[in-house]
Amino acid sequence: MSLAGGIEILVIALLAFVMIGPKELPGVLRALGRGVRTLRQLSADFMSALEGMGEDRPPSEK
Repeated sequence: MSLAGGIEILVIALLAFVMIGPKELPGVLRALGRGVRTLRQLSADFMSALEGMGEDRPPSEK
């Protein structure tokens, strides 16, 4: 199964190289990396905000 994942990534990389071209590929990958970094930061901020919300309320009594 890990071999199929590696082959799939190789095919996607080859298609990107052919479709986008060698000159534009570094810029596209850089922009993609920035987008992924932004999404990860937003996700971390959202998770910390959710965790902080639980600390503000006193524990409920049963």
